[in-house]
Amino acid sequence: MYIPLNVTEEMQQLAYLLFTYYYSIHIEYSINYVLQLLVYDTIRANSKTLLVNQTFISLVVFITKNIHFSLTIEDLCQFLHVSSSALTRLCKKNSGLSPKKLYRKIQCYEAKRLLLNTDMTIQEVSKELGFKNSFHFSKIFKLIENISPADFRREAIESSR
Repeated sequence: MYIPLNVTEEMQQLAYLLFTYYYSIHIEYSINYVLQLLVYDTIRANSKTLLVNQTFISLVVFITKNIHFSLTIEDLCQFLHVSSSALTRLCKKNSGLSPKKLYRKIQCYEAKRLLLNTDMTIQEVSKELGFKNSFHFSKIFKLIENISPADFRREAIESSR
């Protein structure tokens, strides 16, 4: 999932500020405020590119906001008011992935975030992301990321030492 975007100097500074936040809690700005500025500036600098991909962006936002539910292809079609073949064309054109693979990729992205930034167990992450059970979650995660959730977390911890 890649949309080429233009980056301004102000956006680079905001991104730097965000990364600084993770290394030092002594920051004058609220992280939400900085994120809002970064998103606003990104949209402003890339309005033509983003308008072309607005339907796809809406789909990604919908999936992300509802990542805690077990969404179906039918749910995605209903949200966009399109057929399954139109959904497939949209996803393939903008991400190179099928709708199901796109959904799974976003789930894995959120799973990695939870595994890295929380002390939730793999079972809790699995439940949080709407999987039937932790075995199914681990199977999907390994299929998409080529590493098990447990190994992913272990390697992340070891590399941060």
